[in-house]
Amino acid sequence: TDPGILPRGLDLDPPYPTTTPSDGDVRVPMPRDLRVREDVVRVKYCPTCKMYRPPRSSHCKMCDNCVDGCDHHCQWVNNCIGRRNYTTFFALLCAAVITLVLIIITSALHLWLLATLPNLSEQTPGFRHALGDRKGVGSAVAFCLSIIVILPVGALLTYHARLLLLNVTTIEMIRNQAHKAVAIPGMPKPSNPFTYGSWGRNVAAVLCRPRGYSWIRAHEVATEDLRKVNPGMGGAAE
Repeated sequence: TDPGILPRGLDLDPPYPTTTPSDGDVRVPMPRDLRVREDVVRVKYCPTCKMYRPPRSSHCKMCDNCVDGCDHHCQWVNNCIGRRNYTTFFALLCAAVITLVLIIITSALHLWLLATLPNLSEQTPGFRHALGDRKGVGSAVAFCLSIIVILPVGALLTYHARLLLLNVTTIEMIRNQAHKAVAIPGMPKPSNPFTYGSWGRNVAAVLCRPRGYSWIRAHEVATEDLRKVNPGMGGAAE
């Protein structure tokens, strides 16, 4: 799904500083300061997309697009997670954890029944007898695989639940942790101008917000993308 890819070429002539960098570096467009509630949020110019990124947006190097409300690029779904599909992504995590819990419970119950109830051949019930049955082997494999998978998936769901309560994105959380690592004692902590002040309102604001308008023109004829996948490995992008 479209994570919220922003259109390109909205600001082809950004303002540049009048002075040249003393170290001979290339001049970059000047940032803009936007007021969000009681704080000021600085937005930067994206030289690739030729536009000023809105607050909470970021340019994804994997997709090579600026994404509105970019949270992260998910390798498992091969797509960015942004404003338009974050609710779907969180629902996917919840469904995956619930499914794994059900598999663990049902497979464990099946093994318990095979191990405790005598069968028609009047063999002595037990755990070894349960594993000797083809159905029992399948339940044991499903139980072990679910235990292994639920640990990282459950940790990811817990992490994003915490982000929801605080109303921050993964990128913002990483930046805040990096700021804390290099912060000078006595400096104020970075504030979050997007929080609503309570966990419930933050969760409702993120999961129940409108998806927003999609700028992808699905009805038009697709054009071949001739850009290089990683221009840094083989020269400049064409």
